[in-house]
Amino acid sequence: EPKTKFLISPRLGMSFPISVTSKIYFNYGHFVQSPSFYDLFYFRPGQWGEVSDRYYKTIPNINMDWPKTISMELGFEETVLDQFLIHAAGYYKDVSGETRIQQWLSYFEDVKLETRLNNSYRDIRGLEFRFSKNLGIWQFDMNYNYMIRSEGTVGLGTIYEDPVRMARSSWDQKQQNKWQSRPMPRPFYRTTFRIFTPQNWGPMWGAIYPFERWYVNLMWTWQSGGRTWYESTTAGVPHYYRNKDYHRADFRIQKDFWIGNMKCGVFMNVFNLFDRKVLDTAM
Repeated sequence: EPKTKFLISPRLGMSFPISVTSKIYFNYGHFVQSPSFYDLFYFRPGQWGEVSDRYYKTIPNINMDWPKTISMELGFEETVLDQFLIHAAGYYKDVSGETRIQQWLSYFEDVKLETRLNNSYRDIRGLEFRFSKNLGIWQFDMNYNYMIRSEGTVGLGTIYEDPVRMARSSWDQKQQNKWQSRPMPRPFYRTTFRIFTPQNWGPMWGAIYPFERWYVNLMWTWQSGGRTWYESTTAGVPHYYRNKDYHRADFRIQKDFWIGNMKCGVFMNVFNLFDRKVLDTAM
């Protein structure tokens, strides 16, 4: 039976003006997020494996705790010419209680039960720079983000009914928990260019304004490919290879119009505008 949860999420925001057009701010907060329905309710009835002679069953954990995030941000903003915004900030996030599968194996390992527990964590820190214009017919937003993260686990991922196997595995798993996964930083950059035409804009043809209420959006995204590590047995050969950087352009165009008292719109989205192929790392 699910238990009632009472959660508090305090937040604090402070801002100090430096001049008429600039300020320094600080944000601090505790946030919680509900686990996914899959983590809470996924249930797989018991069945025998197709490859091995083992009985599998997945048990839901409806009393799972909600993952928590402690977030801090210190930033600077300045308005230029009453139209442009310069933003620079540093941030840190401490994420705890994320979910991971824990499995239980019977004495002869012919029965395997799985469930999900809150035994993972992440540390995220980075710098963000943004230059934007959000007024007028044409607008843009340029955003650069440099983020470093580390992640790890606590507790035991596998529990054995066999006490001898459990004692040996427990020591191994605790040693593995001492190590953190620290992927190499992959800087991220995004540019968005937008055009909005207001009502009654442009020349009038007959009784209509053909250039009014148009919305055009072009977004270009870049991310460093980073490095992928692998086991090299050749002396002098690096244990990593450089991935290609990620590029992608998306395009959207929309036209709004009125039919009587009803507002209608027609739009077109084009994802990956230049048909760029990227490496699927999930394979």
